[in-house]
Amino acid sequence: MIDSPIIMEEVTDPAVIARARAQYERAKRNSDWLQAHWPDLLPQARGNHLVVAGQEAFIADTPEEAWAMARAAHPGDDGALCKYVITKRMSENPVTMELVDDPAVIARARAQDERFKRNSDWLQAHWADLLPQALGKHLVVAGQEAFLADTSVEAWAMAKAAHPVDDGSFCQYVTTKLGPRIYSPRVRVVGA
Repeated sequence: MIDSPIIMEEVTDPAVIARARAQYERAKRNSDWLQAHWPDLLPQARGNHLVVAGQEAFIADTPEEAWAMARAAHPGDDGALCKYVITKRMSENPVTMELVDDPAVIARARAQDERFKRNSDWLQAHWADLLPQALGKHLVVAGQEAFLADTSVEAWAMAKAAHPVDDGSFCQYVTTKLGPRIYSPRVRVVGA
């Protein structure tokens, strides 16, 4: 069962449509302002929460503080936007790619991929055996065997103790919420 279903209705009321369009325009102005001022805001916003309202930036340690400042300064701006600004620059965590042509390294990687595939296939075949006791737990599959625990650290420890050389093992959290999940940014749906 979905906790908060999305209900979409056709809106025909001109006043509701006009309010939604006006809110969209305010949000677009704030977004455009942020894009234009991003280089100046970035140094002080890094590692903080940023709210833009009334084409003005409000930076704080928590989103609640940033929203409170924005609402105090621009109480009528329903097109405000909020974002967390990460602390690392891309240059601080570079990605290096290199071509590996050593047959021994390639063989080890293929063997690890095969062990992962065996563990993954085992999990797919045994889900019914693991549910419902796996719900709300961390699951590690190693050596085609399941290890369940309240934390991933505990589950990994059990798996490593039983299968210390299985480098094709993996961990995942088994959610308690069953049913389909829709991953989407939170948006307000205007209804009649």
